[in-house]
Amino acid sequence: QPAAAAERLQTACARFEATQSLPLLAQCLDALARVQTALGRITQALAAREAQLRVTASIDRNMQREQALLLTGEFQSSQRELDNLRLQRETERQQRQLQEAARHERVRTGLLALMALVLIGILLYQRRTFRRLRSARRDAATDSLTGAASRRHAMDVLQRFMSQWHAQARVFSVLVFDADHFKTINDSHGHAVGDRVLQRVATAARAALRDSDVLARIGGEEFLVILQGAQLEQAAALAERLRAAVQAVPMDDLASGLGATISIGVAQVAEADRGPEALLARADAALYQAKAEGRNRVVAARR
Repeated sequence: QPAAAAERLQTACARFEATQSLPLLAQCLDALARVQTALGRITQALAAREAQLRVTASIDRNMQREQALLLTGEFQSSQRELDNLRLQRETERQQRQLQEAARHERVRTGLLALMALVLIGILLYQRRTFRRLRSARRDAATDSLTGAASRRHAMDVLQRFMSQWHAQARVFSVLVFDADHFKTINDSHGHAVGDRVLQRVATAARAALRDSDVLARIGGEEFLVILQGAQLEQAAALAERLRAAVQAVPMDDLASGLGATISIGVAQVAEADRGPEALLARADAALYQAKAEGRNRVVAARR
């Protein structure tokens, strides 16, 4: 029951935050992010994940302070031992006492410098690690050129939707589309213009789709849209709206006379689809039919 779980997790997270139970709060936010993802609430899931990272960073800072206090205590203990040694040798010759005091001072200075370097190294390492993890998560889920979801992220979402379909009969549909004559655009105007065309196609697609829909780039000029809760007729209507939105995007500023259209294949999940590959194969077949019929059109696959 993910919806009920999300509400209870939000209540639990608020209590853990009020009582400053940071480890429990981090676990709660992790669970909330996964539940929100399961519900298709990408924005809420990202917010929960970012909150979890902030809590984890706070826990790390607390650990660093504890480590610093521990190092300070060890240093103070070492200093006391040195002081005791100096007191024991007070009866020795004055010259040796002065030499030993100087040596102790050098040791203390070295320890302080070493402790400072260790603390700085720990802070820099944790900062770099945090940035790498954040960058890795973002790169794994997002296509760097268009800002759409990555193929890996889309396949994870599609696999989850397939599991929900087989377990609970939660209907959904997919759109597979690509830019018509894209190779000609690249060959005639260069890959830089081709990249800009793809970016504008993705921007127009996001504007035409619903907030709950997942747009992903799965190939060079090929995109996938996952439509949660959409039956074939609704998916075909959304596909037509998307096609018209892309066709209306101005491209003249990139190259004189340049325009872009897309062909779209639509498929609704069916009982015979045992995995994402079967569903995508039907959508691909519809896409090829759209291209064969003249491009810049929508073709729906039979259920």
